[in-house]
Amino acid sequence: MTILEALIRLRNDLKLWVANNLRVKADKKDPIIIGTFSMNRKEGTSVINGSSTLGKECTASALCAHAEGAQTTASGGMAHAEG
Repeated sequence: MTILEALIRLRNDLKLWVANNLRVKADKKDPIIIGTFSMNRKEGTSVINGSSTLGKECTASALCAHAEGAQTTASGGMAHAEG
């Protein structure tokens, strides 16, 4: 196994551990969410770090992208789409 393969495997193992062990609810008075936020994100779309979706079947497929509304897509880095 190369160093790159080992790093990729370690990253994947860490992502799996975080997904299984760090699912906690945000505080209702002062919520802090780190990573991504998805409310009805379109099934089968990518979940990219810092992206957020609100609405129905929205897609935010780039770093720090935000989509809200119905079937809305924000596909560029730091893009914001409403519809």
